[in-house]
Amino acid sequence: MVQVPNLGPADRVEGRPFTDPEQIPNDVNALRYMTDQVCLFLRTPRLYAGLKRPIIVHRPEKGRWIYRMVIPDPDKLFAPDEIAFVGFLGKRREGADIALADEFDEILVAEIPDHPGLLCYSTMAQMCGNFSNLVLFADESVKTEWSKSKAHAQAVGKLAPDYYDSVRLYNGLLPKGVSDSQSLQLTKVKYFDYQEEPGWRAIRQFR
Repeated sequence: MVQVPNLGPADRVEGRPFTDPEQIPNDVNALRYMTDQVCLFLRTPRLYAGLKRPIIVHRPEKGRWIYRMVIPDPDKLFAPDEIAFVGFLGKRREGADIALADEFDEILVAEIPDHPGLLCYSTMAQMCGNFSNLVLFADESVKTEWSKSKAHAQAVGKLAPDYYDSVRLYNGLLPKGVSDSQSLQLTKVKYFDYQEEPGWRAIRQFR
């Protein structure tokens, strides 16, 4: 069994700058921004009144969106006092198969209604051409169920190693729900480097 390094809060890994602790504040800001966008949308019920569930919002529009939200049931998002989340930030390879990634994305989105407790799936385009994802869950058990789903397993096992150079996968909590993104707490971040075979992994615990 390959030993996965455990990193301390300030530890660095030589030759793997994507793991540098300096990346964390910018990543957290991106996750807070996506949380705020969900909250703002929910605070304007006229935007989603009467829309078919799950609600899928594209901004500025479907054909050329830079931000997307998939919300199975808006009423459930304001119900929990505490929300678990996973934040995904990946660096795309040169020559990555974008059509294949779009295909997996459609499969994942289509499966969302099959997971009660998955509250929201947000995707945001970055200026560098990469994408960030924020997935909100009613609790940790739902997050575990989603990670074991067939579509998710295929995306991780088949798409990620060929599509990404590196990935940072954050786990954490929103103790006050989407109404307070500043309360966002990280529990750990998992690092994946697919630029070598076999891929390299590490984990940084925050508590």
